[in-house]
Amino acid sequence: MNQSSQEVLITGYKIDINSSPGYHFKTIGNLVNNKLFSETYEDILNGEVQVPITEQIFFYNANGTVNHYRDGVNRMVYLYYDDSQNLIGAELTINNLNAVYYRFRHLSANRVLFERTDSAYDDPNVVAYYTIVLQFNNNDDVISAGIDTNSDDIADYNINTFQYANDNLISAVFWDGNIVNYNYSDIIDNFSYLREISIGKKTRRIISGDCYHVLYSSDFFYRNLRVSRNILEDEAALSTFQILPNNFYELRTEINNGQTTTTQFFFE
Repeated sequence: MNQSSQEVLITGYKIDINSSPGYHFKTIGNLVNNKLFSETYEDILNGEVQVPITEQIFFYNANGTVNHYRDGVNRMVYLYYDDSQNLIGAELTINNLNAVYYRFRHLSANRVLFERTDSAYDDPNVVAYYTIVLQFNNNDDVISAGIDTNSDDIADYNINTFQYANDNLISAVFWDGNIVNYNYSDIIDNFSYLREISIGKKTRRIISGDCYHVLYSSDFFYRNLRVSRNILEDEAALSTFQILPNNFYELRTEINNGQTTTTQFFFE
């Protein structure tokens, strides 16, 4: 079975965290049409399952685009599009109270302005705190990102550049001159694949605009971006895998400080 990633149908996943003797915390991922949808959480104490809780984590519009999704505990991201389904606004809410606003302006197919704003994207009096110019290639990967300091829609400050191969980010040149190269295993990152299908490749990268312009040339930058198709070599070395012929993994086991985490994926 040598399927390409576009042909792979994942039907669900299960994460089992065994942090102490007799205790397991399980997360069961429920997909709809190969897209992320909901998660069910189970506490298992001495073999007894406590009352499970199911939460929807992705909410979709009728046309398949993401309306909003959960991004961590008590954080929800709402997305807004134009008539051509280009992402033009976003709102991050924390505890349903505090809101962080973003506006995205598409100058061309390959150039998008990422702006953190003081109010909603469609407010006629909206003010941008800062503007990041995202330059894309024809594969919808960000190849440069920098600050526009004089409102001429051109990056002129703190410009980072990026190179790719086989749908993986392989090199980042940061504005301070630091260069970081990334090496990958053959193992496909199943979760990255699912988020790509669920959110959309270019939309996902626009949302991550902040990550592309930071100085951090450490793990913080890469771990918060995670847009590559494959798992890093050093990360893969920390786990054992059962890998399918198409390089997706069916089972992953990691032991860290006495805690065992087992992740299992189910395929059709």
